[in-house]
Amino acid sequence: MEALPHGVMLGDGLACWDLDGVIGEDGRLHPDAVAVLAEVGDAALWVEVSLSGRGLHVFVRGDEGPARVGERVSYYSRARFIAVTGLRFAGVRDVARSAA
Repeated sequence: MEALPHGVMLGDGLACWDLDGVIGEDGRLHPDAVAVLAEVGDAALWVEVSLSGRGLHVFVRGDEGPARVGERVSYYSRARFIAVTGLRFAGVRDVARSAA
């Protein structure tokens, strides 16, 4: 039997930028991911590769509010369960610096 993923429930100050399909076959990040990482910068609490292997979860502190759902970039801050991998995405600060 395959192990079920662990996860976190968002809210109470914990929010997540959920980036879908932003890691290309060549490992390069989509410009939308670069923009989010540059905006978040050092405020990111944890950045990981998502279950698909092609997305990112960028956890931040944030006030609770309505979800903002987009094609590639979504933001959740309450009443949302995010399955986590624990696979840290390295180089976040490098991406943020290069985008500045």
